[in-house]
Amino acid sequence: MSVSSSHLIDVSFAGSTVRVAGITIEDFMDDANPVEFQDVEVSSVGVNCNGVIIRNAKPNVIMMSVTVIPGSNSDGKLYSLWKQYRVQNGSNKAAGQWSESLKASISLANGKMRANKSYNFAGGTMVSGPGGPSSNGEGKMQGRTYTFAFAVVN
Repeated sequence: MSVSSSHLIDVSFAGSTVRVAGITIEDFMDDANPVEFQDVEVSSVGVNCNGVIIRNAKPNVIMMSVTVIPGSNSDGKLYSLWKQYRVQNGSNKAAGQWSESLKASISLANGKMRANKSYNFAGGTMVSGPGGPSSNGEGKMQGRTYTFAFAVVN
């Protein structure tokens, strides 16, 4: 049996586009997952004293993290957004933004994939980001990870 290129499945993320809060992110770092989603638990289960399974829906947010090259254009824009959302000296610079939720989209450039080619998220907010630069023991700067939470996925 010979193997041809038709038997290969390309799962490359190269060339894909990530946009968060109107910021196009292209400067992904190589020391962490460039784009990562935590598993979202959608239900809880238990068993009553008669051994009958009981379940309930569990509302949760969708957590997305992006890791970018420190000092890059993407990092600068995301860091500016982080500073706007951070409360400092009793003041919140983003007070007006709290009434508007963030949106995000991921467009996959890989035309071979049969799954959805784009994912859209809404009802979001920034959750966390780095307060300053980090490095490893070899002196290499570490990627800067920004995390967002979304209520809606389309």
